[in-house]
Amino acid sequence: MEFSFGDYADAVTRALARFDHVCAARDYLALPEPDRRQARVLFLRHDCERDLTKALTLARIEHEKGVSATYFVRVHSEYYNPLQPPERRILREIVELGHEIGLHYEPRFYSDEGLDLLDAIDADRALLAGIPGVGPVSALSAHQPLLSPPDFATIAGRGLTEVYIHPEFRAMRYYSDSGMNWREKTLAEAVETESRCQFLIHPDFWNDTATDWFSNLDARRDAVVAELDATVEAEKRMLRDYLARRDQRDAEFGKLLGKS
Repeated sequence: MEFSFGDYADAVTRALARFDHVCAARDYLALPEPDRRQARVLFLRHDCERDLTKALTLARIEHEKGVSATYFVRVHSEYYNPLQPPERRILREIVELGHEIGLHYEPRFYSDEGLDLLDAIDADRALLAGIPGVGPVSALSAHQPLLSPPDFATIAGRGLTEVYIHPEFRAMRYYSDSGMNWREKTLAEAVETESRCQFLIHPDFWNDTATDWFSNLDARRDAVVAELDATVEAEKRMLRDYLARRDQRDAEFGKLLGKS
């Protein structure tokens, strides 16, 4: 199986023929208990490390197929900012397509900042939930947990839905595409052989045409740089416009202050 959007869409189509439910964490937990125990279930989750644009592409594919997934979003990513308008629009659309937004919480960031784990998780959940249209954020997945191991026992004690340790999901076989290196089975293989499993797909890795991990990361860097270049050029235009009409703008601002 290649890391192409076409291969992903084909695998989801095949999953529909074998599973009773292909769904997000929220939707699985909402099933009646007998159904949860007996149904054939594929829990789809996405850890959004670097690229929300590709996450939206997967969300649209899944919506077209009639399935849901949980999208775990980072608050402190080096590559995107969920508080900026483009990313906020993407998160709203993912929710509108019937998917769930979860928190891809970052233990190493919290540790480096000297933050309490649970307090930091609650703050980041609230930040995402505060984006209009996103709604409550209850599901969690740890980002790079081996770099700074989180206290899973403390998280479990709070009753939070951490999909690595929640009993409902621990009972499922776990597969992933981590590092663009399939863990035991590809998604295509899992949908043909498993009856109940959790599958982690990282949207970052997927493209119209498959590529390798390093080329894929280079392409993401180039895209981020291009976005920053466009922002810089817009700022330059704004400054030139301001300086060309500075007296007028100062007068307008003076009137605004006067009204206060």
